[in-house]
Amino acid sequence: MAITPAMPTGSGLRALMQAFPQRCLDVGIAEQHAVTLAAGMAAEGLRPFCVLYATFLQRAMDQVIHDVALQQLPVVFLIDRAGLVGHDGATHHGLYDLPMLRSIPNLTVLSPRNAVELRQQIGLLATADLDGPVALRYPRGYIAPCDWQQPFQADLPLLTTQCIRKGKGEGAVISVGSLGDTVAQALQSQELLFAVAHYDLGRVKPLDESALHALFSSYNKVVVAEEGPLMGGAGSAVLEWKNKHNYKDVSLHCIGFDDQFVPHASPRVLREKMAIDAPGIAQQLISFFTS
Repeated sequence: MAITPAMPTGSGLRALMQAFPQRCLDVGIAEQHAVTLAAGMAAEGLRPFCVLYATFLQRAMDQVIHDVALQQLPVVFLIDRAGLVGHDGATHHGLYDLPMLRSIPNLTVLSPRNAVELRQQIGLLATADLDGPVALRYPRGYIAPCDWQQPFQADLPLLTTQCIRKGKGEGAVISVGSLGDTVAQALQSQELLFAVAHYDLGRVKPLDESALHALFSSYNKVVVAEEGPLMGGAGSAVLEWKNKHNYKDVSLHCIGFDDQFVPHASPRVLREKMAIDAPGIAQQLISFFTS
């Protein structure tokens, strides 16, 4: 079942609603109702996908906590417009879902790197034997032409932390979600080329601990880059994990947004202003890895 609170066009559900009208529900501008309805469906053995914008998920956090996560129900949250949104103004940036969701028990949070991973994970979550709710977050915008419509892999696991590029130095960057392409561009800078490794975090909660242990045992300097607030975000999660496991000899730097609201502007302008476009990230990486 697919449920949306008045976002069928923006969330790309129109074709699904036409093909399967009995499986798709638009409940109007009522995010709290959408989440509780999904909880009821999951309790009765259905597999509900609650599809909504990251910024509007904020309105239903009580229901996410008490009606879904506390009951450990297999609801899938497809969180659209995660990250900078731009032209809809400051109210529509999807920047606070990770800090909110990270603190909720029983909840898995995934941040796919590209359209291929997003599609494969949606296919997996439609049939997997879930032991609790899963949130899958992804940005607004178009993708570059690619072979995204690949056959579904039935035995695919939930996202893990993956090595995108091996480096020849003592530093590594962990990118979160779709910012991975931007980080890859930043790593083409002459000062960083071949020297710095690149990893994709993939799963924000629970963290892929085995991959992180291998990473922190291999590098002296690590950066986490995300399109979201530093306070409570994915970088904060990795920092907490690092301290818990006593990696005192590894320096960790986080790239993200300071404690401020992000204003209205195009995503391109905002990324440049917030120094999370390729040149901005490259400059931060060069400063950290060469210091």
